[in-house]
Amino acid sequence: MADSSKPVGSGNTALAFIVGGIVVGLAIIAFVVFSNGAIGTSDRPDVSVDIALPRPELPRAPELPPLRDLAPPTIPRPEPAPAA
Repeated sequence: MADSSKPVGSGNTALAFIVGGIVVGLAIIAFVVFSNGAIGTSDRPDVSVDIALPRPELPRAPELPPLRDLAPPTIPRPEPAPAA
């Protein structure tokens, strides 16, 4: 016997909602792509901007003190182990 407690076609409503959302999304994307993103603009205003700023100058760094010559450090050398 077939179980008749499950309503028939309940999954079709969710599927139709998902497919409808995809169709609406694709329609919006197609409109933006094919109209170059312009909605009702017939002429384009001049938006060129010329920015001329003076070049900033850094302050002089303080002079470093002269370094004195140092001898390289001495490193202790290992000695052989005592004979046992």
